[in-house]
Amino acid sequence: MLKTATHADVVAGEAVYKANCAACHGANGAGMPGMFPPVWGDKSYNAGAGLANPVKLATWVKGNMPLGNPHLTEREAFQVAMYIDTHPRPDFVLSKHLPANMTPDEYNAKVRAETDSVASNFQKAGLSLQSLTGATN
Repeated sequence: MLKTATHADVVAGEAVYKANCAACHGANGAGMPGMFPPVWGDKSYNAGAGLANPVKLATWVKGNMPLGNPHLTEREAFQVAMYIDTHPRPDFVLSKHLPANMTPDEYNAKVRAETDSVASNFQKAGLSLQSLTGATN
């Protein structure tokens, strides 16, 4: 699905967002301090966060949102993720986020060693990577 994303998906995602997300995260994506996090803007997660990846965001949304009643289809989760991804967020600067005793090379080695894959992340959320990407194998 990601490989076949179109402007129509982003437009549909806006409708999904307004109907299912805006009540908590706000029409402007700013959230409600202390209750619901912002999904875009200066105080949202940064561009280096896992959720900045629309595939990971769609997986998470499918399994968890709306809070207390996750019911979006795979396509709706994908569309709302694409819509959210069109909005600005803070840049990620690795040097500002490293522990004091870790170099960027050490951090990168640690990330490469992690065992979760994109496919396993989708499976954990009850999604099919193949159906989201349109793969036939």
